[in-house]
Amino acid sequence: MTAIYIGAGSDVRPLIFLNDIDVYYYIDSQPYSEFGKLEYLNENGFNCYSRPNFVSSVDKEMLKVKYKLLLNEENLRVYNNKNKTVNYLINTSIPDDNDKILDLVINCQNLIVAGHDPDSSLIDRIENKLNFIGFDKTSFDVEETPENKNSVIHRLHTEVSFQQKFEKFTFVKNNDIFHFKNWNQFCKFVNGDTYETLI
Repeated sequence: MTAIYIGAGSDVRPLIFLNDIDVYYYIDSQPYSEFGKLEYLNENGFNCYSRPNFVSSVDKEMLKVKYKLLLNEENLRVYNNKNKTVNYLINTSIPDDNDKILDLVINCQNLIVAGHDPDSSLIDRIENKLNFIGFDKTSFDVEETPENKNSVIHRLHTEVSFQQKFEKFTFVKNNDIFHFKNWNQFCKFVNGDTYETLI
């Protein structure tokens, strides 16, 4: 099975807890910028949004879970532990770089959402139904004033047609994995009984 993880940072939890997935597509706009394609240049011309230590941090975390770097080619880094592969697309921003990477991820079966609520435009272009995998330490609440009305979580709360892009919903908390048939069941479990659906 394959999975896409937008805004992956140096998070290796999916590699530890998701045993059914053997090919990952990690995507992050870093080290170029922590905020997509945005730049904030100081008086010396340095992009204050860049994260120059990002790649070494990812390498360090991958090594901790026994993933070795096999390929380093421009903005693609490939890690492997003999059983699983991580194709890490760095300096890659969604939605700006959708066209560049669509062929790589078009057949992904899983979407990982952990810590970051990604833009949903790439998901719209994946034709098959996906499994949604949400990790703890992520806000799955409804935002009154969303930063991005096209984000995955916002659209799951507000569009039935977007919910239907997903076959099932999974929540991962440490070693525990919980499965749900729909978004409302997922949210009631994660957010508690006070959760009320918007649609």
